[in-house]
Amino acid sequence: MEKHCTMVYFSLRESKQNKKGLSPIEVSITTNGKRIYFSTSKHVPAADWNKEKQAVKGKSEEAQ
Repeated sequence: MEKHCTMVYFSLRESKQNKKGLSPIEVSITTNGKRIYFSTSKHVPAADWNKEKQAVKGKSEEAQ
């Protein structure tokens, strides 16, 4: 029987910051050593991103 390992990570692409100073949130999915990336089409300020929790800080509507 094969083992299947799937991991999902959310990250902020600070290098792709737009003119308003917002960076896109990107998803990385790894399954059995193969990785794909795609954008969530959501943008947030880099200061509002929590790297450890892989989530937006705060209680604003955008964070929810």
